[in-house]
Amino acid sequence: MNKRRANRLLRSGALIVVCLGALISFILTLKAGEKNHSILLPLLFIVWVLSPFAAQILAFTKSKNWPRKQAMALYILMLLLPAISSFSYSGLIHLPGSKPASLFLITPLLSWLTIGVTMTAARWFGRKNTEPMD
Repeated sequence: MNKRRANRLLRSGALIVVCLGALISFILTLKAGEKNHSILLPLLFIVWVLSPFAAQILAFTKSKNWPRKQAMALYILMLLLPAISSFSYSGLIHLPGSKPASLFLITPLLSWLTIGVTMTAARWFGRKNTEPMD
């Protein structure tokens, strides 16, 4: 498989995974808040939970002409963060002494921090290599 085709496959796969992760996270957030009688609180949780996915999709739309290392870092994040987030929201993790909603607050925060640190590092280390992805 040539390099250009592999890059397109990685790029397409990353977009599919992040969209599926957003959908799964949305469904799990609705399920976790189904007993809440408020309309505003679940809506705020949904916006917060989906915000890292929205940021990744926005970055994806702009990444085609990014330097290779920066684009690769984004695509790797787009493959990893949805899986980690879905696992976190699934209820399989329980922090002792915490309420179930805490994971719906902490996970997006950690996702935002991971995105920020990774993209900054990729930009920093990729300064010398300005070869675009495609």
